[in-house]
Amino acid sequence: RSLGTSCALPSVDASQTTAADVHRDFVSTGTPVLIRGGVYNSSWEALTNWRRDNLLAAAGDEDVAVATIPYAHVFGLRSQKASLREYVQYLDRVHSGRDGGGKHAGTRGGHDDARGGRGAHQAASSQPNELPPFYVFDGTLLSADGSSALREDVSVPFGFEDLAASFKAYPQFSLGPEGSGAPFHRHCPAVNGLVFGQKRWRLLTPERAFYTREPVFTASSKPVTDAIECTQAAGDVLFVPEGWGHEVLNEAESVAVAFEFDTGDC
Repeated sequence: RSLGTSCALPSVDASQTTAADVHRDFVSTGTPVLIRGGVYNSSWEALTNWRRDNLLAAAGDEDVAVATIPYAHVFGLRSQKASLREYVQYLDRVHSGRDGGGKHAGTRGGHDDARGGRGAHQAASSQPNELPPFYVFDGTLLSADGSSALREDVSVPFGFEDLAASFKAYPQFSLGPEGSGAPFHRHCPAVNGLVFGQKRWRLLTPERAFYTREPVFTASSKPVTDAIECTQAAGDVLFVPEGWGHEVLNEAESVAVAFEFDTGDC
C-alpha cells in the first residue's frame, strides 16, 4: 500500500526505459534517479520468497546486525547480533505496542543508544513510541560466501549491470518498522531496491553532505537546507551517486536490499 509517492528527483518508469538509458542518463553522469517498478524489471525472487513465513523458513536462524542506526559501531554506538527470527518477534511487539525501542529481548547483551543510558531503555515497554526503534542493516546475510539462501533471490537491479561489471557490488539487507532507517551519511555509489514497504529519502549534493549519528526517528523531522525529498514505494529502485548525502526513513515496515559499489574513491 502506497502512503504517497511524490519525488523531487528525476524519475523514470522501468517499463518505458532501457538499461542503457539508465546508465547513460544517470549512472555515467552521477545523477540520482528513482526508477519506478525497477525491482519488478529485475525479476527478484525476493518478491515472493521474502514474505514473512518464507523468509523465516529460509533464514530465520541466520544472525543479523541490529542497532538504532546502520554501522552503529563506527559512530561509537552499540550494535548487536540477533537471529532474524528473534528480530521479527521484536517487530511483532512493536506492532502490538509493547516495545518501541530500547532493549530487544532477543539480542545478546545490553544496548546504549544515542540518547545514552539503560534506564530509558528499560522504560520502553511502557512508552513504546519514545525511543528510536531497532533496525536491521546487515552486510553478511547476502554475501557471496555466506550460508544464507537469500542471496539467490536478488541481483543487481535493472540499469546498473554495467556499474557492477566495473566495480565489486556489496549487497546489504535491511528490515525495520515505521520510524526506523538511516540518518544522513555518504558513501560510494549505491542502489536501493525496495521489496516491501515505503521509504522517504532526503538527499544532499556532495558539497552539502554530512554525517550524523542521531537516529532518523528524531532527525527526520528537522529541516535541512536544500534537501531533495523523494518517496520510494515498494518495487521502486533508487540510485544514490557517489558522495551524495542521504537520509532514509521507513514510513512503513520495510524490507529492502542496497548494493554499494566499491569504486575505491570513497
